[in-house]
Amino acid sequence: MILSDKDIKDYIAKGKIKISPSPDFETQLGPCSLDLRLGDSFKVFKQSRYPYIDLKRPFDVDNIMEDIVIAPDSPFILQPGEFILAVTMEDVLLGSDLMARLDGRSSLGRLGVVVHSTAARFDPGWNGKPVMELGNLGVMPVVLYSGMRICALTFETLSSPCENTYQTKKNAKYAKQEKATASKISEEFKLHHQLQPTEIKEIQQTNVNLNSWPTSNASSVANAGWPVVEGRFYVGNKNSPVAVCTNATVEGIELDMAKVAICGKCVTENIGIEKIIQNIIANPNIRFLLLCGKPSKGHYVEQAIMALKQNGVDKEKTIIGAVGNMPHLKGLDTEVIERFRAQVEPINLNGETSSASIMQIVEQCLAQNPGPFNGTEIKVEKPEEIEATGPFDWVEDPNGFFVVSLRPSQKKIVVEHLQNHKITKKVVGDSALDICYKIGQMQMVGNFEQTVEHAMYLGRELQKAELCLKNQLAYEQDGEIEMLKERVLPTVEKAVKENIYGWHD
Repeated sequence: MILSDKDIKDYIAKGKIKISPSPDFETQLGPCSLDLRLGDSFKVFKQSRYPYIDLKRPFDVDNIMEDIVIAPDSPFILQPGEFILAVTMEDVLLGSDLMARLDGRSSLGRLGVVVHSTAARFDPGWNGKPVMELGNLGVMPVVLYSGMRICALTFETLSSPCENTYQTKKNAKYAKQEKATASKISEEFKLHHQLQPTEIKEIQQTNVNLNSWPTSNASSVANAGWPVVEGRFYVGNKNSPVAVCTNATVEGIELDMAKVAICGKCVTENIGIEKIIQNIIANPNIRFLLLCGKPSKGHYVEQAIMALKQNGVDKEKTIIGAVGNMPHLKGLDTEVIERFRAQVEPINLNGETSSASIMQIVEQCLAQNPGPFNGTEIKVEKPEEIEATGPFDWVEDPNGFFVVSLRPSQKKIVVEHLQNHKITKKVVGDSALDICYKIGQMQMVGNFEQTVEHAMYLGRELQKAELCLKNQLAYEQDGEIEMLKERVLPTVEKAVKENIYGWHD
């Protein structure tokens, strides 16, 4: 039975419904509802390091939402398409024989403002400030004010008082909330759910002898020079079933490498993932891939790998369902990709940088190791390796030659072009890149049998010059860079003034 205005006042008078501050019945009480006013606390989404919200992973609320508190009667502008959380000004306490429903005001709905998307019911015993899920479905911004009537509560009686009120529930996540509180749905997921379908169970400690495990092709893995593809990684125990990808995180994650086969970074969802796949399928002992660390901006490696496991690739070898900029695995045969999908179970720990937390998952993987993958061995083709030797006979450029120097007082790199030992042009720039572009534009390098070699030489010298300029080091064309270990100068101007390097303009 829904309470009438008379019953609402009677329940409030008897303390069966508690509203604080006390409502103004003249303006807030309707025939069968009580209006509540907009509070001063809001939570809004902001751009963050999370490319998406994984409900099975605890997410850092401070990284995806921010709190905004406004002054009384101050405006809050709700933009079209925006979704925010807001609280009422009133605290509400319900008796054990009552429930309440929250509804938006029709006057706001006609402007496109919705007050709730799902959270309309308040259970018996509920206590706190109601949180509204405000959205603007309209085409124009709407200005809301703290203290304005924003929603209405209707109250319904139960057939009998409930045995367990909201406050006595073990998982009453939003009890006694005083401000806009973000979703806590990740608390409902347990770790073993996260690690499905292998159903790794939570354990306290493992004492697993990795070297005692039965291994498949373990000796051939070692003899073949595994890992087979170079990259930025650490190699641990090749018998371990665990590989770890730290995304864009390079430092700060320190793991027990006696329990991990390989641990390294990956910042792109194409060539980076291709290297991961090749190294993993070359070691059949690896059965788990932990994806942790901070994602590289615009390249969602962990999401791409999870999508690859679930969906595979299309005819163009694009990862189906990947959201990154370039999730293409064109450098791999389909057979290699499918072997990876069959061999490895990826575990998404997106954003996790705690070494201890990552090692807890490693321990669980060790305890649930299914053993080496017994599929047909796939050999990863290595490209031909050519030893670079020199020097070679240098042929003069018919267009002339370049002299590279620095102008420290202006923080410039200077390139003089000489023909017949006379300076014909002088190119001045801030960086090696700028000067390379300009020299290429002007076609200052001759077109002859060693054009490429001369251009590569000039690029090397310009990069050396830029390094010296930025680090206040002496630059000499064709010479080695001498790093200063003891004496560090605060400014280029000081070096020029004291003529420490013998620089001259």
